[in-house]
Amino acid sequence: MKKTIFITILFYATCVCAVSWREIAKENDMMAGQEKIDAGADVNQKLEQGMTPLLWTTFYGSADVVRCLLEHGACKNDMNNVRYQDGYWIRKGWEAIDIAMTDEPMQGYGYASILKKDFARRAIIQMLLAHDKELAQRTLEVLNFRDSLDKATYSFLKFCTGVSFATFPTTCNTYRLAVECIANDIPGDFVECGVARGAQIAVMGYACQQYQCEKKIHLFDSFQGIPLAGPNDASQPGIRGPIKHNVNVPLEQLLVSSGVDVFSVSYVKNNMKRWGVEPHRLVYHEGWFQNTLPTDADKIEQICVLRLDGDLYESTKVCLEYLYPKIVPGGYLIIDDYALPGCAKAIHEYREKHGITCPIIKIPQGRGPAYWRVS
Repeated sequence: MKKTIFITILFYATCVCAVSWREIAKENDMMAGQEKIDAGADVNQKLEQGMTPLLWTTFYGSADVVRCLLEHGACKNDMNNVRYQDGYWIRKGWEAIDIAMTDEPMQGYGYASILKKDFARRAIIQMLLAHDKELAQRTLEVLNFRDSLDKATYSFLKFCTGVSFATFPTTCNTYRLAVECIANDIPGDFVECGVARGAQIAVMGYACQQYQCEKKIHLFDSFQGIPLAGPNDASQPGIRGPIKHNVNVPLEQLLVSSGVDVFSVSYVKNNMKRWGVEPHRLVYHEGWFQNTLPTDADKIEQICVLRLDGDLYESTKVCLEYLYPKIVPGGYLIIDDYALPGCAKAIHEYREKHGITCPIIKIPQGRGPAYWRVS
């Protein structure tokens, strides 16, 4: 009897060990993976072509088995000398996930190239789900939206990215939120404060024309460049090194051009014409925000998308004070310079003062910009 039980156990253990990690990964069979580990399998074993169990399960996007392997000591860093060609992309995928989790810029890591690989894209999304469901959902939304773009729209958004200071995901986000507001009949106009060459304005205009929407698009800008930084800013945007001017002066003395990002109103208007944005929907508000908003904000009844790109604490603060109350429920606030300390400080102070708890969503691969949906 004992001999029979021993043989049965030995046979079962042999069968479990015989099931390859690749087969377990294909089926995302966590139970089989756990049984294999319980039977003494080495979770960091080098398998065919240098692949480890973690690499195979990542390759197939098997989030449950990956979680199980990590809990039992699987090493993410043990991915060198992989001879399997796709192992390179999986290794880069894990690097991208680690970077994403720390909100560090992803340049130099081939993240965009990874996401073009179907299997790697699937795996990365699954792995993100295992670590951070919110980040995974945002990434998936961006990728799915990008894939849904027709060729003409994709080309236009790529063009606008090329003439702006934004990343492609940031430009896509502007377009996506504009289209969402139009499709859902969210009332109000589009507004951008700090338009530079006008690329994001062009994106909003393209969305309006594409969906035959008659929303107005308001352009607030000094058209003289970024003003001087103040005491609540850590640096002068566009100029390397510490702030060289005296920041402890009256605000009026800081409302002069720093010489950075100077694009005249005639230059922007010419861009709109060349890029095919219909002029009748564009409303220009020329001057420093502190001078134009007290009078011109009253000319705007409702806002569905407010895009802030003023770089500095004071610029962000004054735009929030005059324009945020006009954003309708279901509309959006986009903060292009959320990564800059001065801008972020103004945002958080305003949120705290007015009890705003809407989640701040960082744009995946945006390198700083964020947004939230107004409730």
